[in-house]
Amino acid sequence: MPFWKNQTDTVIINEVDDDEPDSVTVSKPTQNSKQKKSGKKKEKEKGKRGGGDSMAELSEEAREGKEEKVDYKKDATCMDHVLFNKKLRLVYVLLLCLLLGIIIPYIISSTAFKSEVTVSYGICALNVSYRFECVPGRLVIGEDECHQLGCCYDTNKQGDTSAPVCFHSIPPEYRYVIANETESSERIYRLGEERKLDLYLNNVNEYTPFRTRAWPLRVLIQRQKNDIVRIKLWNEDYVKDTMDDFQEESCVGACELDVEVDATGGKFNISVLRRETKKPLMETIFGPLVYGEDYMEITTRIPTAHLYGLGQRERETFELLPDAEYRPRWTLFNRDGDAGTAYGSHPFYMNFEDDGKTYGVYLRNSAPVEVGVLPIPALVFRSVDGIFDFRILAGPTPKDVTEQYTSLVGLPEMPPFWALGYHLCRTTLNETEYESVVDRMESDKVPYESDCIDASSPTPDRTQERVTKMKEEGRRFLFVQYPYVPVTSEAYEAVSGEKLLLKLNNSQPYYGLIEDTVVGYPDYCNENAFANWMNKTDIRGLYANADGVMLFQNTPLNTAIMNYSLWIGAGDLAQLPERFMTLQWLIIASICFGIMLPLLSHKSGGQPCEKQCCLNNFYLKHKDLENEVISHVEMPHYILIPCNPQKAKQPLGPYLFRQNNVNITNQLSITSRSHKLQNHTTDTTFPESTACSTLPTRNPFLIPLLHLISLTPPFLRPQDLNPNKRFMVTSLSTHPGSGTLGGHFGGQYPADFVAQRKSLAQMLEMGLYGVPLVGVPVCGSTNGSSELRTEWCLRSHQSAAFWPLMISHYEEGQTPRNPPNFQSGFSGQLAYFIRQRYMILPYLYTLFHEAALSGTPVLRPLFYEFPKDLDSRNNGFQFMLGDALLVTPVYSSLVGSTSVQVDAHFPPASWYDFYTGSLVSSSSTGENLVLSTLLTDVNVHVKGGSVVPMQGNLHDFIRTTEDLRKMPFHILVVLTTNITTAEPTTTPAATTTAGTSTENPKEVIEGQDAIYAAGRLYLDDGVTPLSQNPASHTLDFSAEAGRFTLVSTGNGCKNSAVSQYSSTVDIIRIFGAPKVTKVKVDSVVHEDFTQDYDTLAILITNLGYDWCTKPTLTVTWE
Repeated sequence: MPFWKNQTDTVIINEVDDDEPDSVTVSKPTQNSKQKKSGKKKEKEKGKRGGGDSMAELSEEAREGKEEKVDYKKDATCMDHVLFNKKLRLVYVLLLCLLLGIIIPYIISSTAFKSEVTVSYGICALNVSYRFECVPGRLVIGEDECHQLGCCYDTNKQGDTSAPVCFHSIPPEYRYVIANETESSERIYRLGEERKLDLYLNNVNEYTPFRTRAWPLRVLIQRQKNDIVRIKLWNEDYVKDTMDDFQEESCVGACELDVEVDATGGKFNISVLRRETKKPLMETIFGPLVYGEDYMEITTRIPTAHLYGLGQRERETFELLPDAEYRPRWTLFNRDGDAGTAYGSHPFYMNFEDDGKTYGVYLRNSAPVEVGVLPIPALVFRSVDGIFDFRILAGPTPKDVTEQYTSLVGLPEMPPFWALGYHLCRTTLNETEYESVVDRMESDKVPYESDCIDASSPTPDRTQERVTKMKEEGRRFLFVQYPYVPVTSEAYEAVSGEKLLLKLNNSQPYYGLIEDTVVGYPDYCNENAFANWMNKTDIRGLYANADGVMLFQNTPLNTAIMNYSLWIGAGDLAQLPERFMTLQWLIIASICFGIMLPLLSHKSGGQPCEKQCCLNNFYLKHKDLENEVISHVEMPHYILIPCNPQKAKQPLGPYLFRQNNVNITNQLSITSRSHKLQNHTTDTTFPESTACSTLPTRNPFLIPLLHLISLTPPFLRPQDLNPNKRFMVTSLSTHPGSGTLGGHFGGQYPADFVAQRKSLAQMLEMGLYGVPLVGVPVCGSTNGSSELRTEWCLRSHQSAAFWPLMISHYEEGQTPRNPPNFQSGFSGQLAYFIRQRYMILPYLYTLFHEAALSGTPVLRPLFYEFPKDLDSRNNGFQFMLGDALLVTPVYSSLVGSTSVQVDAHFPPASWYDFYTGSLVSSSSTGENLVLSTLLTDVNVHVKGGSVVPMQGNLHDFIRTTEDLRKMPFHILVVLTTNITTAEPTTTPAATTTAGTSTENPKEVIEGQDAIYAAGRLYLDDGVTPLSQNPASHTLDFSAEAGRFTLVSTGNGCKNSAVSQYSSTVDIIRIFGAPKVTKVKVDSVVHEDFTQDYDTLAILITNLGYDWCTKPTLTVTWE
C-alpha cells in the first residue's frame, strides 16, 4: 500500500489500484476530522512525488479549518509504475540481484584473470594478501600448468612483489571431506566437553601439487585438562606413531578452548576457538590441506602479527612478522655453515590475540619442516614426512603458555651454581696461547670458573696436567666434544677395528670432511657405541674429571664433495680433498650434501634413483630440455624432479626447485630412508650391525639428523658417570626438550653490533623453547668482515654480565678476545663488569630455580612481563632478566663522541637506575626515553615492587663462585611509586643522562598502601640434583610503606654442604622511600644508615643478620 510523506503535513494513506496508478488523490485532513478523504488545492508543493509535478499548496480556507476538496490527477511516470506495481517491483529486484551477484563479479574476474580459470571449487578473485602459493619454490610457472594443477593464475600482483602468480583458490581445490559425508552435508562437529573427536577424511584431489599420490587422513582431536587441545592429522597406513606421548584428560574446570570442524558444503575447516571470546586461534579454511607421498602442507590464519618462535632463524627482529609482506620461508632443520645458520629446530610459536591474550602452538614432528608466513597474517607448514601433530596451548598469558609447553616437552634442568659464573674457552692448539691466557687472568684479578679443553687436543698427557692444575685451583673443567674423530688421531686408531664407526653399506668406513680434516663418525644409532668408545680410548678419564661438556658442531656436518670411502687405498688420506673437486661431483654434492648430511652416500657410476645413489629421489634435469637426464652442466641451470621410488625413471613433476640447500628439495632426498625405517625394513645406507637397521620405533631424523649426538642419552651424559652431581651441559644443536638435559651455547657470530642484536634475538627465543641456560660467545667467536674493535667487546661484556650464560670463546685462526688478550687497562674494565655479574648470581640462581619448577625463562622479552604494552611486543633490542631488571644494551658506536644516545622503552611501571636509585620513569602506559650513555655506562633499571638479592661487592677480589658464596648478602628493595597517567611518547623524549629523569620524581607518600615490594631467594649446595631434594634455604621478602620483612624457611642450616656458605645479610638498600629520620631493626633503633640527598635512596649497613640464628628480620623506617 504505497504512501508519500509531505515534509510539513500529516500523511494519509489512500487505497490505490496497483494495476492502474493513473491518478492519485492526496488530501490533508482538517483538525476536526482526520477520517475524511478530502483535500485542499495547493499553490505550490515543496516535495516532489515520484519525479512528478508540484503538489498544490493548501488554500487559505483550509488554514481556517474549512474543507475544500480538490482533485489532483496526473499521468503516472515510469517511476510510478516501478514503485506501485508489485510485478514490476519484483522484476526490478531480480535484475538488481543479478547485476550485483553475477555480472559485476564476472567482469572483475574476467579482468583479473587473463585466461579461463579452471578451478572448479572456490574463488580466485582474492585480495593479494590471501594468495597461498600453489607450488612452493617454483620461481617460474606457466599459466596452463598452473590451471592444470587446479590453481588460480594472475600476474597482477597489485604492488606486492612477493605475491605468487600461481595460487590456491579459497576454499582450495586441495582439500578433504569427511568420509561418508556428501558435499551437501551441513554438519558441524564440535569437541565440546568431550575428551576426543575422531574423524576419517577422504582426499578430494588424487594428487598433491607436486603430482605425488595424495592419501586419506585420520583426524584425532583431544583434550588435556582444560588448557591444551591436540589436533593430529596422519595416515595410519603410512606413519606408525609409536611414540605418542599425549595424555588425554577431561577438563578439570571450565574448558578454555573449543574446537569446531565445519563439514558444510563439501569443505573441511578446523577452527580452534577461545571459549571466553569465541574468537579463532587457528583456522585452516584459507589454505590447502595436502597430505601425501613426500609432501604435506597445512595452513592456519593467526589472530595478529605479533608472532614469536619457530626457530632458530638468524634475524635482527624478535617478532617474526615485520617482514611478512615479503612472505619469508625458512626450514626448521639443524644445520651449520649456511647463511642464516640455524642450529636448532623448534616448531613452536607464541601469538597474541586482539585483546592481549596469548596462546601457543607446538607442532610435534621430528622431520624437517618448512615454515612460511603470509601477510594476512597466516602460517604455512610444509614437510616431506611425518605427521601434523599440533598442540594448542590456551595461555592466556605468556607465562601460562610457557608452563603448558614445558609440561609437554619437559621442564628445564637446574644448572650448578658455578655454571653461572664467567667461563673461558677457545678453539686453539697453541700451547703458548693457552698458558698465557690462564696466567694473565690470575694476575689481572679477573674471576672465572672454568676453562675448556678441546677433545681434539694432540697432547693427551698435557691435557691431563691442565685438568689437575685447574682442580687444584678450585676451578672447573669443561670438556669440548665434537661428533666426529679425525682419522689420524689415536682415538680413531683405537676403535677403527671395532664396530663403533659409521660404515658405508655395512662394509667400509664412512668418511667426511670438516675444516679440511678427514674425519670418521661414531655409529650414532648404536646405543652401546659411546660407552664402548670410552672404554677403548682415554676419553673416559677426561669425562670422569669433567664438570661439564660443551657439544660443538653437532649439527649434521660433512663438507666433503662426496664420500671418501671411494678412495680407500688410493693414496694418502690427507690428499683426498683435492680428488673431489670435479664439476660432476660438485653438482651432486651441492644437492646431496648441501645440508651436510653425514649419512648420505653416492657410488661411482650410479644411475638416478638407484638405491645407492644419494639422489635416489631425484633426476637431475636441465630446465631447457624436455626429457633428457644429463650428467653435468653449470649448477644454475639445474632443477630437481621428484621421482617415484617405485618407478625408477618416470618423473611425476612438476619441478621442485632447490631452496638454498635448506628447503624441501634436500629434505626429499632423505625421505625414502625414513619410510623404510618406519616400515621396519632395512636400508643398506645404514649398517645392519647397528640399531639404525632395527629402530622401528624411531624416526631416523630423531637421532642422526636432527639431534646427532646433541643431548640424547646415552651418548653424552656425564650424569651417568656421577648421578649425584649436577653438570653443566651445553649443546650447539637443540630441539624440543633440549632444556631438560642442559642449555644452548655457541654460534659463529662476529663481534659487531649487528651480530650482537641478532644473538640477543636468538637467546630470547631459546627461553620461550624451555631452554633458559643460553648464551653466545661474548665479543663473538669470529672476526667477521673487519678487524676486532675493543668498543664492541666492551659493550658485549656490559650486556653479557646479565645473560644467563657468560662464556668467552673464539674459533681457531680468529683474533684472541679473552680479557687478558687486551691491554691491562682495558682488561681491568672488562673485569669490573665480570665482577658485577658475580654480585647478582644469587638473584640469577633463584631465577633458574623458578625455571626448573615452572619453565619460566630467565632472559625474557619485554612483552613476557608486560603483555598489554604494545610497544613491548616488537622490542628485540632490550631484555628483562627475570621480572625485576631491565637491560638496554648499546648497539651503536661513539663515533668520536663521548656518549651514545640510546632509545629505550620503559613499560608501565616505576623504573629506577640500578646503580644510583634515581627514578627514571613512572608511567601507567609506558614511555620512550633517550638515554645518554657513556662508554663505561650500563643501562640497567630495576622495576618498582621488586626485591633483588645480591652478594659480595665490586671491590673485594674473588676468584670463583666459591669465594663469592662465603661473602655476606645485601638486599635491594625497590618500592613502587605513584604512577602517572600521562600518555606515552611516540617519539624519543628529551635526552637524559643515564640514571636521571626528564621530570622530578614523584614524592612517595608514607603509609600509602600501594607502596610495596616482594621477592625471593633460593639457595642450596649448588651441585646436588633437584630430583634428590637437596637441603636448601628459601628467603621470602616483602615490603610495604615503611616496613621490610624477611622470612627464612628450609633445612640448609643443618646441612654441612650448605652451611659452609654465608647465611648473613649485612646491607639493605631501599629505593623509592620518602625522606626518613629513623631506622629500626627488629624494633631496635639502628644508627648505621644514610640517605642520598638527591635520590632519597636509603643504605642500611652493618646489619649482621644470620637467618640460621633467627628465621625472621624486620626493618622499619620513619
